[in-house]
Amino acid sequence: MEINNIFSDWLGEEKLNLNLEILQKHIYDFQKTDPEGVVFSNQNGWQSKPESVCHKENFDLFRQANFFAKEISKMLDLTQELKLLEYWYNINYHCSFNMAHTHIRSSNNIMTGVFYVKVPENSGNIIFQTADKLRQVSYDSNVKSYKPYTSSKFIQIPKENTLLFFPSSLEHFVEPNNNTQERISISFNYGYK
Repeated sequence: MEINNIFSDWLGEEKLNLNLEILQKHIYDFQKTDPEGVVFSNQNGWQSKPESVCHKENFDLFRQANFFAKEISKMLDLTQELKLLEYWYNINYHCSFNMAHTHIRSSNNIMTGVFYVKVPENSGNIIFQTADKLRQVSYDSNVKSYKPYTSSKFIQIPKENTLLFFPSSLEHFVEPNNNTQERISISFNYGYK
């Protein structure tokens, strides 16, 4: 029997070499300008309002992210160039987490990313899950290890100075931070302008 892969998701990962101390200080200083932040998927943590203009402290990050966004666009054979639409800062305190969500806030969001600035041990993995709910019921307890055709979840262990890209439609959540130190990340969306 011929087996065809008819649908698939992807996850890009790249280790960068950015000065995390500068980014961390910038994010804490930025938090002081808006201590309330906003609440989307974050529970008990802090999230900044979305920004669209790069600050000098994160210019290097987005220069590199733009490069990888172009590479992934080529892999996906997209006809339009993707641009950075927005980004925001996340601080997850002890016991903070992010509920399951996607980044489809508009039809323009195509690709989502996260960059890890500070990742203490046991501060929460990012979990990607398929929209196919049948897999949770039928396969999860009957499969020995991750398999793309049967697993409902994929666990990604965050690492400092690491950039992830994934489809904006891919549902994901972040486990609770079980460390007393904060976990800090920068999330962003790329799409058509």
